[in-house]
This record gives sequence, structure tokens and C-alpha cells, in this order.
Amino acid sequence: MQPLQVAALGFLLIGLRLEVGTLDATPDPLGWLLVLLAVTRLPRDLAHRGPVLALGALAFVVSCDLALPGVLIGFADGEPALAGAVSLPALAASATLLNALTVASRAGEDPAAGWLGSLRTVPVVVAVLPPAVLGAGVAVLGG
Repeated sequence: MQPLQVAALGFLLIGLRLEVGTLDATPDPLGWLLVLLAVTRLPRDLAHRGPVLALGALAFVVSCDLALPGVLIGFADGEPALAGAVSLPALAASATLLNALTVASRAGEDPAAGWLGSLRTVPVVVAVLPPAVLGAGVAVLGG
């Protein structure tokens, strides 16, 4: 299996939430392990490879804590800013990996560079939007 396919499978596990009782049948830590495995199999000269591995490891540690039963429910019922803050390592790791892949695809003049460049803005917007909405007090967008 190619490294990017392994990373895509990891992100699929991270994005899916399939609850069986109080447990998630698609655990995020397993997804982050697959993403980290994929990044270690990418070429060593990949731009931002070190930061991607560091942020991915941080996202893995945070996802291990959030995978415990009842922890995620506590964040959902608590302060909205805290719930957004625990997602920042995952968003930073995703954005950094997408940026590294965009730089690599542009160097090879791959047509996918445009799509990757557009896609890398998604985690940035998702990370910036909640603090902007909550800070501005726009209750309509808060839900």
C-alpha cells in the first residue's frame, strides 16, 4: 500500500465516529498511528517532515486522552473554547501535512497541486473560525 493511501485510511478513521455503546469503533489514535506510519514512509526530503511528525505525535497523544470513555462528552458539555482547543493539534498536523504534500507536488509539476493547495486551507479555516465566531459573540453562527 502506498504511503498516501495509508495516510488517507488514517484520516478516514479519524474523521469517522461510529459509536458502539460509549466507545468509538473507529478510534482516532489508530488513525493517527496510520498517518504517522505513512509520513515515516514518505521521502526524507519532504518539506516540513519533522514538524508533521511532531504535530502528528502530539495529535496522537491528545486523541489517546480523548478516546477514554466520557472524556469527549465532558468537552462537548463544557466551554466551547476548550472543545475547540483540544482539536488544534489535529488541525495543525493535518494542515502541515497538506502543505508539505502541496510543496512536493508543485515541485514535480503535478496537477494535483492546485487541489492540495485548496484543501490545505480547510483545516486552517476550521481552526480559526470558532475563536473568531465565539470572540465576536455571533450567537447565530455559534451552533
